[in-house]
Amino acid sequence: MYWAGVVLGASLVAGIWLYTYRAWETRLIRGQHDLVVVDVIEVRIHPWWAVLGAYVLPLIGAGVSLWLLPEGRRLFERFVSRVAAGLSAKPS
Repeated sequence: MYWAGVVLGASLVAGIWLYTYRAWETRLIRGQHDLVVVDVIEVRIHPWWAVLGAYVLPLIGAGVSLWLLPEGRRLFERFVSRVAAGLSAKPS
């Protein structure tokens, strides 16, 4: 039970870190008609994968922590079977 909380907490912290993560990128500022490089600057940007990871990682952590609970495997299997049944049902 203790490990379920550790996994959930670690995945939430990692998700927050990914959401706030910034990377350095070098950009060239060009002059008229892109002929001359006027200046080179470094800016901090948000990578495209950071937001995706920030949403997916806590979901995976919640699933793993649910799996680690004593009755969690049964709850996890019931949840997966309901989701699978909902996805396989034909829309009316």
